[in-house]
Amino acid sequence: MRTFLVASALGLALLWGLLLSGCKEQAGESTPGTSRTKQSRKTLEQVNKVLAEKDQETIKNFLQRRNWSMEQTSTGLWYRVLEHYSDAEKITAESQVTYTYHTRLLDGTLCYSSEKRGPRQVKLGAAQIVPGIKEALLLLHEGDSAQFVVPPHLAYGLVGDQKRIPARAILFYAIRVQQVTP
Repeated sequence: MRTFLVASALGLALLWGLLLSGCKEQAGESTPGTSRTKQSRKTLEQVNKVLAEKDQETIKNFLQRRNWSMEQTSTGLWYRVLEHYSDAEKITAESQVTYTYHTRLLDGTLCYSSEKRGPRQVKLGAAQIVPGIKEALLLLHEGDSAQFVVPPHLAYGLVGDQKRIPARAILFYAIRVQQVTP
């Protein structure tokens, strides 16, 4: 939680600096594509990089404290498959998938669970689903169970879900795929 607060404060400070620098009028630089716009873009990229690095550090610490070994995808999604049924139906980008889940913050706070809401059913090609969970499901087959750590840029980002998931939250998902329909 402390790392989350530090990362949030750092992110807000950098964004505040970006806003203040953007408010300064500079003669002759009022059109798009100017050096001020380029500088703002560069500053925003630096902020994103710092926040992503802090998220990775937080995730690695989380995994280390639990002595868990997980793999990481190129996008930053962390996962481990607990039960794998390679002969079962593989999830594709157009599959309809029914799965049970628990969504938690890294401090263990339960955000959502299929125990209260029932299994989730989505058609991946059409569903509004966070990018990290779509990527997670595409790693699985019918019957598989897995755990995922999803960084904010693959989950609910800078604003959270405005309900139970706070801004810039790193999420832990436990998922079991019940059914896959091509």
